Amino acid sequence: MASALSPYGSILERLELMPTAVLGYGVTGRAISAFLGRRGIPHKIFDRNEKFLPLGVANDFCASGDEFVLHSPGFVGSSWLRDARRRGCIVMGELDYGHLHCERARTIAVTGTLGKTSTAMALVHALGALGERCVLSGNVGNPFIGFVDELARDRDLWNVCEVSSFQACDIEYFSPDYVLWTNFSENHLDVHCSMENYWSAKWRLLNRCRRIAYVGEDVAVAARSFGLQLPPFASLPREFLGAAAGEDHPMAHQRANLALVRSLLCAIGFDFSAVNAAMVGFQTPRHRLQMCRSIGSVEIWNDSKATTAAATMAALRHVVGAEKMPCLWLCCGRSKGENLENFRLAVDIASEVLCFGEIAGQMAEFFGEKIGLLANGVDPFSVIGDFIGRQRDRAAVVFSPGFTSFDSFSSYAERGAWFCDGIAKLQ
Repeated sequence: MASALSPYGSILERLELMPTAVLGYGVTGRAISAFLGRRGIPHKIFDRNEKFLPLGVANDFCASGDEFVLHSPGFVGSSWLRDARRRGCIVMGELDYGHLHCERARTIAVTGTLGKTSTAMALVHALGALGERCVLSGNVGNPFIGFVDELARDRDLWNVCEVSSFQACDIEYFSPDYVLWTNFSENHLDVHCSMENYWSAKWRLLNRCRRIAYVGEDVAVAARSFGLQLPPFASLPREFLGAAAGEDHPMAHQRANLALVRSLLCAIGFDFSAVNAAMVGFQTPRHRLQMCRSIGSVEIWNDSKATTAAATMAALRHVVGAEKMPCLWLCCGRSKGENLENFRLAVDIASEVLCFGEIAGQMAEFFGEKIGLLANGVDPFSVIGDFIGRQRDRAAVVFSPGFTSFDSFSSYAERGAWFCDGIAKLQ
């Protein structure tokens, strides 16, 4: 039942009386279903994936017009969602619905094209070191809805929530106290269709901020290009002299993102020196530019989390360095609509490129003979082994896919684990 203490009580009571459909039975859909189940709210679950049919999940959703439709982020832009809106259903994402139940939670939302997860994890690390209790929710595999009951009970608990453009694009109620918007570059154009739409999704989250926001420099530049001014509560991060504790990650965008973290924590009221000390020991998440092994003079790097051209470029620039040592770049995955021209510098930096997965044919057509393709049945690790065997001086192998993993893997983490396991078996 809706809480009588909530200002949204009347809205929730109305929703609880409506037939409820949940679109999606992935991580978020299951969390939504569990939340509704704890409240005794009847609902039906729909997902296009037929593997869920034995679990009682239907794949024949047809909006009736009198339903409350709760959807996972992956259904943004789907025909099911468009049909529900066209027929007059109340449509809501998980962030909005969760916020209706815990609108007073202390929430820091983190968004951006690059480094969202690292930034959110840095916040959680620092808050913990500062003696605060917090949860990490959102687009990190921990749906916000799963923490709502705990956040509603405990007003001292911080909610650090990573928010994707799919989650932000249609929010109406979700209102974080603080927002960090790390950066802005081309991404997810297969769903948003244009840079303007992608920008609007992120801008929507910024406009929902209740207190303070910090944004990266290229966010401010992009705002001006769209003819917009940052709201008065949003600003660029403070300048921090030197390589302060916790800011030694080699990728430039990560250093900038950590400056955002420190700026926000100081603005909230934490002592500058204490914040710097709290950043000590922070490590970026697994599969984010980590050297998994050296074989002879060749360093092998796993950067499976890189799903954009900008992320791949940052990885290659760091690994190859000023000495421009030989480098085999492994690129794979499914396109998100990004302009392949954005990968030209990456192709130029690498001495050899191995491309596989759905994107391989497009990359080969666009860049020509520089792109090596895997023949049917050829193991990519045999190609890597051959490259290593030809090196006599320092060289590198960089697995920085540049595209989403969903053509062959359920997540970037599964893809990264596959790569590390294969590398471990090389002689």
